[in-house]
Amino acid sequence: MDAYSAEGMWWRPEASQHRVPGTLTSDEDGVQLVVYGPLGPSIPSKDGVVRIEGSEWVTTPVVHGRTRDGADITLLDVEGLMSLPVPSAEVRETHTVSVACIGGHFDEDAFIEARAEFDWLDAWLDPPSIVDDDVISARDETVVRVGRSELARAEIVGGTLRLITGVAGREEPSAIHLDRWSAVSIDLNEPQPWQTILDSWIRPFHDLLTISIGRPVRLTELRLRPADAGARAPLCAARFGVVQAQPKASPPRQALLNYSAPTLVTRRDTGVPLDELLRAWYELWVREREAIMHLLAPFHASFMYGQHKFGAAFQAVEALHHKPRFTGGEMDRRAHQERVAAIVRAAQAAGVEADTVAWAKRVLRSRNDKPLTQKIEDVVRSAGACGDAVLNAAPAFPSTVAGERAGVSHPGGGRSLDRAGRYWHGEVLTWIARTVLLAAAGVNDVDRRTVARAAFQHAVEQLGPTTESLSGSA
Repeated sequence: MDAYSAEGMWWRPEASQHRVPGTLTSDEDGVQLVVYGPLGPSIPSKDGVVRIEGSEWVTTPVVHGRTRDGADITLLDVEGLMSLPVPSAEVRETHTVSVACIGGHFDEDAFIEARAEFDWLDAWLDPPSIVDDDVISARDETVVRVGRSELARAEIVGGTLRLITGVAGREEPSAIHLDRWSAVSIDLNEPQPWQTILDSWIRPFHDLLTISIGRPVRLTELRLRPADAGARAPLCAARFGVVQAQPKASPPRQALLNYSAPTLVTRRDTGVPLDELLRAWYELWVREREAIMHLLAPFHASFMYGQHKFGAAFQAVEALHHKPRFTGGEMDRRAHQERVAAIVRAAQAAGVEADTVAWAKRVLRSRNDKPLTQKIEDVVRSAGACGDAVLNAAPAFPSTVAGERAGVSHPGGGRSLDRAGRYWHGEVLTWIARTVLLAAAGVNDVDRRTVARAAFQHAVEQLGPTTESLSGSA
């Protein structure tokens, strides 16, 4: 999404006769509406005179607008200080806007269709060429596919997700310009608020794309169809508090496949039908949301200190250790109960006070937690060939990162890595988490793909000694 600004007239639907001029902007500071006059709340009286109430902080669910060039805009959840007009004084109000929908007027936060584009999506999907080489034509003619194509479809609880591609451009008497586009299209069974669509439909695919290619991925466009709009009505372009500049051109597919690329999977090499992968991923995303959130935090942040980046990768791996994938206790319940009973008997036989024995019994019964180092080792080993490569190169890897995590989370604790060591151990943790998640979604042989990546091999080679001086570390 690029920055946006538009001047026009603005009003509340229930008081459409009261319109004020203003400017809508969408940039790195979010979406704001500045109006030069009181936006409201205005209430028409019985005698037809409009009276202005306020001054107070008000949230207005819906505001309509029309720009100078005639574009209709609907703003949702508009918050600001409504001013009481003062004679001979200029009124200027600034309001924050949850989302601006450009292309229509509607009266509620309810949408039935969404379409999202990402900067790396076209390269990841690798759709067929728009030039139709199968059609035999004259030498001075080129046949171009301009229709929309569906590359995958998955029925997911609550709606249908499709991966589509098409062509957009412009035509002039002296020139024609065409660009291929790719998008995620979502058709919902029931209308949903825009934020729910973003969090429950757009974000899971965004996360899948990011984990697959191992790079930051930008949401470059989001379009929404209001529930009360007709099927033929165009989708509204949504602007909200995430502004990511539109790239001049989509990144080339070769950038995903070169020797040093961190890519683990693209549409053409999932090893399973893409519709199955999408369904499995959306189910997995619900179960592993915490791990995915930690894993991708560094990809979405414009800046992050090294300690925080390491902490995010470690927490992602730690969050992957849960039932039913792994047992939560250090030993099975029966063995734990027997060991506690043996300790209690020995204490009683040694004449330890009854209150002390009772306290120890209570504490020991409730503590069968697996040590943090063991949890990390379990997850590393579950990464197959990827985990084997890490443990073969650095057998102490689980204990090293567990100790570093204690130092990052609790300053003054037992850290053992310098700045470079922390970075490379964090990189390896990220590779492990990506591998485990994609394998759980059904991608075939993803552990061997990880081992084959030059970037992973280089990271493992850097693990080396783990007891370097901490002087100057950050």
